[in-house]
Amino acid sequence: MSLSNKLFISPSVVIESMRDNGYKNTAYAVAELIDNSIQANATEVYFVVYEKQVQNLDGSTGGKQIDKIAIIDNGDGMPPEILHAALEFGASENRKDFKGMGKFGMGLPNSSISQCRRTDVYSWQHGEQPYTTYLDIKKIQEDKQEHILYPHQTEIPDCLSLPFEESIPESGTAVVWSDLDKLHWKTSAALLRNTQDIIGRMYRRMINNGDVKVIFQTYYMTDDALFGSEYILDNSSSFVANDPLQLMANTTLKDIRDYPEELKTKPAFKTAFFDSFEILLNNGKKGMVTITSAMIADDLVEKLRESTTGYIGNTDIGKKLKNNIGLSIMRAGRELDLIENFKIFDDKRKDRWMGVEIEFDPVLDDFFGVTNNKQSANKIRPIDMQDIMIQQGCTEPTEALDLLERQNPEDAQLVKCLNKIISAFEMSYRKVDAINLAGLKHQSVEHHRMKTDSVNLKATYVNEKSSQKRGGIDKSPTKESLEKSFKDLTDKGLLSKEKVPQMIEEILENNLRVKFEEINLPFDQFFDVTVSDGFILIEINPEHTFYKNFIQNATEENKDLLKLSLAAWGHMESEAVSSDRRRQYEVVRQNWGQFLSEYMAMDEQ
Repeated sequence: MSLSNKLFISPSVVIESMRDNGYKNTAYAVAELIDNSIQANATEVYFVVYEKQVQNLDGSTGGKQIDKIAIIDNGDGMPPEILHAALEFGASENRKDFKGMGKFGMGLPNSSISQCRRTDVYSWQHGEQPYTTYLDIKKIQEDKQEHILYPHQTEIPDCLSLPFEESIPESGTAVVWSDLDKLHWKTSAALLRNTQDIIGRMYRRMINNGDVKVIFQTYYMTDDALFGSEYILDNSSSFVANDPLQLMANTTLKDIRDYPEELKTKPAFKTAFFDSFEILLNNGKKGMVTITSAMIADDLVEKLRESTTGYIGNTDIGKKLKNNIGLSIMRAGRELDLIENFKIFDDKRKDRWMGVEIEFDPVLDDFFGVTNNKQSANKIRPIDMQDIMIQQGCTEPTEALDLLERQNPEDAQLVKCLNKIISAFEMSYRKVDAINLAGLKHQSVEHHRMKTDSVNLKATYVNEKSSQKRGGIDKSPTKESLEKSFKDLTDKGLLSKEKVPQMIEEILENNLRVKFEEINLPFDQFFDVTVSDGFILIEINPEHTFYKNFIQNATEENKDLLKLSLAAWGHMESEAVSSDRRRQYEVVRQNWGQFLSEYMAMDEQ
């Protein structure tokens, strides 16, 4: 029997499971490194992507894909003893800073292993030669690396000095990710498209104040240079503040092509609610909380109404604002999360014209349930006072809060804080609800939004989220694209020409990307799919035996579930990579409908 000491955790066994550590996507993992740069007093942070041509399995040349990523800053840098600890889980000195953005000292290693198998860190101070160390998952799994290598001095790779025009700052740090096996987006264009709004929103306060510049750069590695590989700058752009409250003058919203030129120097929204108060913790520590809400400014409403024949939500500005709906959670000047569905009033039609933000000191992390990867605050969620009254055995909210305060003062303060957030939402929405959002160019005297089935809205919402998750380009149908798509249906006699204008109005008025329509289809087809630019029409055959045997007698909930299943198929068809692939889907769908009809008929016999 061996009495030798045993490790609590075997690195080679546990490292792979640690990689799935809950980062929403690459943007949130990169944010951990940007946090470290800002905490090290960096004024410039470069988010650098290095791309190279890939070779296909058949030997042919493929497109450009990301080879490695680097976050490079001009911050204070780290001496070798601090750099040695930087890759250790939980060892960072930042965890002792109750005012800064750090939390558990796990950001660098945690975020890195969530995206790649190899992480190299270079850090230098006062113009001295950089020190470097690394974390290599493959070596850990093969028991070839059990300890973090003590940093040694080395020349910094040439590619890391490119953002500073080959003249690196006196002090700084570079974190390099390679062997990127868990990257969410494979090309620099997709990475920028899917991170610019998120990172611009996270660091909006610092970017807007000029405290830090975050610059995205792409370098293309070519192998046809005279002396080997060469990196060529392909793109360089600074992240712009993306403010859900739109109380800043210079934001991504101002980049919209049709934004009124005369209003670009002014905030798009105005303050609707503000409250600031102190939280006293059971341990005697205190922290400040601020709740702010905003709503669209009057002059912007008027300009948008002058520009459209429909509702102003259908303008490019309205569509852009739809991406920032919800409650923004700010901690130490940096956004943790945007809770989209914290409080929705109107299927997101009017909700886009307002924003709500809560900000608090890091000392309140446990009070609000901040996660170790700084992506959310679990205790900030909608609250139902009715439930609290039942739990406390009271009939009045004030009585329940008084009783809760005697039992647990922190819980009572949390409930009061959440109630203030809800009040901010409700007050702001009442003000937005009183605004006339109809365009002045509309010909009719009075216009009402055309009603649509709720399942169309559900399917549209899921379609948008699914497309964003996959890095798809956000498209919206136009009157012209819909008319072109529906013409084929009218030519086949499946859809009456008289119905088309009404359908198009319903789609455009409600910003639909998916719509279900009952149409008599031929050849025992149960359903058909018509795809146009940014829109999917799911045609369901009410004469099909499956419809008559099941759907006709199903509950509304089951009908909706079935329709959403069909919408998933339609989404798959819409993203077919070629016309041949789409034709294959169509044949499978038609054959399945015929077999389904036969099986239903056998059941009847």
